[in-house]
Amino acid sequence: MGDVKAVKPPKTPSKPRTRHPNADGVAVQRKSNQEHPRRGRRKVLIIAVVLVLLIATTASIYYFIVPRVELNLKTSYYQGSLNSIYVNTKISNVGTIDLRDVSVNISVYHLKSNNEVASKIENVSILKHWSEREIKINFIGNQYDNYMITISVYFRSNTKIFSKTFSHTTNEEYMSQSFEDMVSELGG
Repeated sequence: MGDVKAVKPPKTPSKPRTRHPNADGVAVQRKSNQEHPRRGRRKVLIIAVVLVLLIATTASIYYFIVPRVELNLKTSYYQGSLNSIYVNTKISNVGTIDLRDVSVNISVYHLKSNNEVASKIENVSILKHWSEREIKINFIGNQYDNYMITISVYFRSNTKIFSKTFSHTTNEEYMSQSFEDMVSELGG
């Protein structure tokens, strides 16, 4: 008996890949150097995901890490029954630096006579990110008169002293109004 060699079957030439037939019923051939159509979509999807992650990372670094002072003041004015008038100021620390000894002076003046109707001075500490404090004033006044609300804020951050005053005028046509103010600086 002789040596038996395994014989490989002859290679058949590979057929070009075809896609589903087009509208005429003719099979459309794709050239071998063309990309698969889904690969292009994958690249766009990967680029979009990387871009979203990059934007989210940048925003979170700014939001949580970059030192900044940002103090929001939301003041609400509303008229109650029996000529009661209320002024509430909500103070929020949305920056990354803890704020200690924040002095807030809220004064309400009668617009025609320029007399002070009510005032309140408070010292507050707003330590944590997104912590809030509320200062309330109520007084007896005429609901048909206009008032000027003055809010003065004084505080120190790590490196700077902030002193800012905001003024708002009420309109007797509205029983409730709200005003928003902000003190902010990068690096605080």
